[in-house]
Amino acid sequence: DNIDILRSELNQGKGKSLLDGFKYAQNKEYTHVITMDGDMQHSPEDVDKFINVPSSVDFVLGSRKFKKPMPTPNA
Repeated sequence: DNIDILRSELNQGKGKSLLDGFKYAQNKEYTHVITMDGDMQHSPEDVDKFINVPSSVDFVLGSRKFKKPMPTPNA
């Protein structure tokens, strides 16, 4: 219920999408931003691990460990 989804009519790349999202969050005066790729390399169930950090932490970066081959985008 607390998620905003932004979509671009024209594909201008991931970097442009990230910039647009960060500007959107800044304009809305959000205090936090979480980005995840949509190819399920990041599990939405892990969002709480990023949210539940001490308030003294300014930046959190996650990494993935693969126990099986990396998922590939659907063609």
